[in-house]
Order: sequence, then structure tokens, then C-alpha cells
Amino acid sequence: MEDEEKARREYLNGMQAFDEERYELALRYFRESSRIDEHFKTWQRIAQVLEKLGRATEAEEYYERAHQANPANSQVAVDYARVLLANQRVDEALELLEDVLRANTTYGAAKKLIAQVEEERGSAEGT
Repeated sequence: MEDEEKARREYLNGMQAFDEERYELALRYFRESSRIDEHFKTWQRIAQVLEKLGRATEAEEYYERAHQANPANSQVAVDYARVLLANQRVDEALELLEDVLRANTTYGAAKKLIAQVEEERGSAEGT
């Protein structure tokens, strides 16, 4: 139980640093939390920090871990799809977003991201 409490403290410290836009510090706290007690939400936070730091390729690895640990979490799936798009992996991202909508037909974030991709594809075809 002591390890869980320490991991939680590190996670909360990471959230505070993230909110203060101190991303390198947040990354250290989240990684320490994850080292103590692996959890999909901590992996998601690590990925979010890495994105803020412009490290989308590294972020993808952590979103993938988070998604594999909790594939039913729509927000993690959409975050993962967004970073796949940033890394030019459009077909994989769309497949993931379609999976989200099969499970949760009204999930607006997935609908919005699909619409953006379709709009970009339409713009690219029109040029």
C-alpha cells in the first residue's frame, strides 16, 4: 500500500507541474509514478507531456501502452489516434477512431478528429 501512495503522490506532483506548464518536471514525476506502479492513466500523462515537448514519436509509444492496457478508454484511444495522425499514420488512426465510434457512437472527440481528416483529404484532393 505504501508504494501505491508514493506513486499517487508522484502522479499528483506531475499533474501540478503539468498545469504549471513545467513539462520536464512533470515528465520526471510521471515516470517515477509509473516506475513504482504502472497504470494506463500515467502512461497517458507521460504521452501528453511528450507531445507538449514536441516529442510525438516517443508519445506514440506511451499512448500505445495506455491503449493496450485499457482499450475501452475512448479518451486514450482518441489521444493515441491524434498522435498517430501527427506521425503520418492516417489509416491506423482512422481505424482506431472507427473502433471508438463502434463502442461509443456519440463520442464527439472521435467524430471531430475523423471530420478533420476527411476535410484535409478533401482539401488535398482539390489542390
